[in-house]
Amino acid sequence: MSINPVKPIKTLFQKRFDKWIDKRIPLQTEQLKLSRKSIYILPTKFGFLFGLILVAMLVGSINYEINMGFLLTFLFSAIFFIGMLQSYKNFNTVTLAPQPIKPVFASENVTVNFLSLSKHITFNTAIQIEKQQAYHNLNEKSLVPITIKGYKRGIYRINKIKLFSIYPMGHFYVWSWFKTDLEIIVYPQPKAISNTEQISKTNKVGENSSQRKGSDELYSYKHYQAGDPIQRIAWKKTAQTGKLHSKEMSKLISDDYYIDWHQFSHLATEERLSLMCHLVLDAHNRNEMYGLILPDVEINPEHSEQHKHACLKELASFGDYED
Repeated sequence: MSINPVKPIKTLFQKRFDKWIDKRIPLQTEQLKLSRKSIYILPTKFGFLFGLILVAMLVGSINYEINMGFLLTFLFSAIFFIGMLQSYKNFNTVTLAPQPIKPVFASENVTVNFLSLSKHITFNTAIQIEKQQAYHNLNEKSLVPITIKGYKRGIYRINKIKLFSIYPMGHFYVWSWFKTDLEIIVYPQPKAISNTEQISKTNKVGENSSQRKGSDELYSYKHYQAGDPIQRIAWKKTAQTGKLHSKEMSKLISDDYYIDWHQFSHLATEERLSLMCHLVLDAHNRNEMYGLILPDVEINPEHSEQHKHACLKELASFGDYED
């Protein structure tokens, strides 16, 4: 097996370069604003070739004493260096305000939005996060979206954002970085299991347990499933919707309803988390008081939008666990 000696050297150089960049770039949270010390500019391949042509034109003009050659060389050189200054000026005005990143479920695309606060239009500027990039003309108060694909369950941090541009003529590549602490939360993909008998709910029934007004009180409706008693079919609801519904009657409800990790030991880790995610969403949509039990975390029962996201975030950040 052949070993490429260039790869370790390249990796070492990249680590040292990243460390050097981190020292030069300050952490920014509310506003991302470029500074003079953090902007870099180099000729592109086209710009480097154009520079060689100018040198050749200058040498030829000197050798053959061609006045028109001097004129064209100096004219094109002026355009070349004015383009460099314009590239820097265009890039130096970039100011962005990162917007809160909406949590998503696994396999969904993540959209990272920035609000442009630049007072002048910044033309043809690319914003890159990891391997995803998008080109924009940054106007004041314009919203700049970047879509990132392929995240699995977990919590990710965006430490650096790269900006680059070859405006106006493609002669120069100007670039910089923003150091950020943006957080991307990816919940497990919610997934119910086909056999509902496998789903058990742990209810720690205590003094706060309460019962609806009698065992025959109507609680809610649900889609009819094979095996539901015929006397529970809601004919009026079925006539209204055109789909078969059955009645759910009142039952003992506890304030201490927990979605417990340990009750789904027959499932693999990711399947278990997907099922618990489904149960959290289901309990929230049913306006139930519910809590969450994980091997190292217990969240008390509650019902609110913040509580739902707190439970889902714990599922997203859950690490490998062995029973």
